Amino acid sequence: MVNNTGVVWTSRFDSMWALRGEMWRVQEDGKAPKEWPIRQWVARDFVKGCPDIAVVDARGGINFVSYLIASDTDFAKAWRHYRQIAMFDGLRVLKRQGDSCDDSKKPSRVVSAAMPSP
Repeated sequence: MVNNTGVVWTSRFDSMWALRGEMWRVQEDGKAPKEWPIRQWVARDFVKGCPDIAVVDARGGINFVSYLIASDTDFAKAWRHYRQIAMFDGLRVLKRQGDSCDDSKKPSRVVSAAMPSP
């Protein structure tokens, strides 16, 4: 979808499989590996990019957004600015309300992102 629309992907990862892997590791071992703080990287990339649009894959039954909200306060604050504007084929489309993810910062205007989560 990103390649065909010309938007900018805000994550250092090309998909959310790394985050899904971390969630699995936490479930198996009770904790995430300290040397690979995937959820922190995903959350920080999102906050830094402050996308105009976020696409959330709600088909798999895994709530990635709740996982990120629970583990990163800056992500939780930023996510409060997003409202769902559409849903199709199990994908939720959310638009940022307001000028930025953090009221004290200027937004990145042309950035958009896709994130999986119900």
